[in-house]
Amino acid sequence: MALSIFFIIYLAMQSWVFGNTMCKIVFYLCNSNMYASVFLITLMSVNRLLAVIFPHTLYHLITRKVVKRVILGTWVLVMAISIPSLVFRDVKEETDDMNQTTYVCAPNHTLRRHVRFEYAFQTVAGFIIPYAIIITSYVLILKRLRETRFQRNIRSEKLILAIVIMFGLFWLPYHVINLIQVAAAWYPKDSATRKRVKNSSTMSNTSLPPLTNPIPTEPAEESAVSNNYFTAIGALILSLVFLLGVPGNLFIVWSILARCRQRSVTTLLILNLACADGFLMALTIFFIIYLVMQSWVFGNTMCKILFYLCNSNMYASIFLITLMSVHRLLAVVFPHTLYRLITRKVVRRVILGTWMFVMVISIPSLVFRAATAQNKTKVVCAPNHTLSEHVRLQYTTETVAGFIIPYAIIITSYVLILKRLRETRFQRNVRSEKLILAIVIMFGLFWLPYHVINMIQVAAAWYPKDSATRKRLYGMAESTRAVTSTLAFISSCANPVLYTFAGKSYIKNNGFAFMAKLFEGTSLEQTGTKSTRFTAKDDLGKNNVDSENHTLASPLQNQC
Repeated sequence: MALSIFFIIYLAMQSWVFGNTMCKIVFYLCNSNMYASVFLITLMSVNRLLAVIFPHTLYHLITRKVVKRVILGTWVLVMAISIPSLVFRDVKEETDDMNQTTYVCAPNHTLRRHVRFEYAFQTVAGFIIPYAIIITSYVLILKRLRETRFQRNIRSEKLILAIVIMFGLFWLPYHVINLIQVAAAWYPKDSATRKRVKNSSTMSNTSLPPLTNPIPTEPAEESAVSNNYFTAIGALILSLVFLLGVPGNLFIVWSILARCRQRSVTTLLILNLACADGFLMALTIFFIIYLVMQSWVFGNTMCKILFYLCNSNMYASIFLITLMSVHRLLAVVFPHTLYRLITRKVVRRVILGTWMFVMVISIPSLVFRAATAQNKTKVVCAPNHTLSEHVRLQYTTETVAGFIIPYAIIITSYVLILKRLRETRFQRNVRSEKLILAIVIMFGLFWLPYHVINMIQVAAAWYPKDSATRKRLYGMAESTRAVTSTLAFISSCANPVLYTFAGKSYIKNNGFAFMAKLFEGTSLEQTGTKSTRFTAKDDLGKNNVDSENHTLASPLQNQC
């Protein structure tokens, strides 16, 4: 992570300014990190295997001295096998169309066998062999646990398994690209197949499949959807998002509508959030067809409408999350005000007003989008800004109204909530705050990169059209827009996964009703004697909070 400052400066300057030696050292250290991470995770897995299958052997043999020697040996091995990335990396000088000289820190393979050696070695030694050991270890662990009748605490196994899965998910695409480059290196230099495969790997090294924003490739005038390798991965990811997001969000909607008899404000907001996300996930079928057909076949009107709906989902999601945060603030800091003011009628009006505002503020994405012909054979659905002012208007509005202002309100709300909870002497259960805070963080992680790229495009639009700085900034934005759009798109299928983890303790006892049980547990309101009122209650739905004397009253049942 400390090395990331070099890459931030590299991207910002659009040129490597640290010299050839630092180019080699920085990438050598990055490669060492890859090996060290997977080797240490492998050691964890082997240690768990010994602890489960040979506990007495582990006790006698694995002393502190042995552990230190094994770790030291691992680091020595890591430093040795990372040497190819030190050798096959140099700073190269490049000149663009404006005669601007830039420096890139790039591989310097002179022979095809060097390419095959480095990338094949990385994947075999840094992924295939370690993961084979890890999988074997966990198969033997599970087999052993099934054979034993006593119940072991397997929290450590779960934690390490989670680390293994996360590491694999992040590194698998990298090693797939390695193998693509190895395959390309088997073809002659002038082979068309080699050029196609190499172009695919180069594009994939800089961005993920452009699920919602196909970007131009270099150097020919072709869209990213015209690359078979690129679009195949994109269609696969979108298909997985569709299969996870649509059923997941529909399950949330069903849980609330079918299982919750009386719905709290939080539950109503989660219901609307699930509807927005589920609807967006249903639209992925159009983008899958776009990638498979490698051309936009739905016409100009559908191009505008679909991207308008995608943008509307962004605003709806963040505004609903902001409403959740403000509601928690009122519930914690002003509970009596909440009781008097927040009726069902008020809540429904606020939600309806939010949706109307979302539909209005998303209009720029309806105007500045069109289906245009490319290469006379392909049609792409892309932005159609004719003036720099249009670029600044659209992307500034998106980032300020769709991220900065809502997140300022959210952060302020949680600061005041935490301040209030610290001032009170009684212990409140804050499960609802934790769940909503998790939703906020997840949304921010997925959408922050998108808005950073928006600001880069806004900055570029301030420069003259023939400015080299403008071209560099636009190039940076175009090369990363696919990544950020992909992350933003995936965010809509993240909440069902989040709710499932949050409600896993209810699954065993409640089955498919676990989601409704979770929403009961996160409800801070309770229907009172009048059906049109919400009253404050604790987060688990078990007690009412009396803010004056901190006494507790009994709740009603079947509340969500």
